[in-house]
Amino acid sequence: MADSEALYAAVRASIDELCQWLPWAHPEYAPADATGFIQISRRWWDEQSQFTFGIFDAADGTLAGSIGVNHLNMQHRYANIGYWVRTSHTRRGFCSRSVRLVAGFAFNTVGLTRVEIAADPDNGASRGVAEKAGATFETIARNRIVMRGEALPAAVYSLVPEDLRE
Repeated sequence: MADSEALYAAVRASIDELCQWLPWAHPEYAPADATGFIQISRRWWDEQSQFTFGIFDAADGTLAGSIGVNHLNMQHRYANIGYWVRTSHTRRGFCSRSVRLVAGFAFNTVGLTRVEIAADPDNGASRGVAEKAGATFETIARNRIVMRGEALPAAVYSLVPEDLRE
């Protein structure tokens, strides 16, 4: 909970960019939204159903964004990785490094054999992060993501354990 104010500030500082791509980001995003997200994230960790991490700038401790392993399918040992970085910290490698670290966690700690990144085909920044992290572009999947109630296509990338060894 100690990061609640920092999370709120990071989201508010980037709300214009985030609103376009992430359904939870909206112009009325409030401190209670940040607190609620941290509370639910802690419950997900306890349940081992999702794993959310903060992305911090090592130089000054600023909360630079968030990344998580979600939509776990333990039977087939895969999940999604989703991420965002505050506007002031884009194009500095925070997110692509975080993707590789979190993928390593997913493979080595959770026991997954595949992680996917699904991004709006027009979200060049998110797609660039996936590519810079070494993920393989696989397809544009129809009706892969839902944004504000509408099923939309997504560019699907994947990482498997061998990708992190390269």
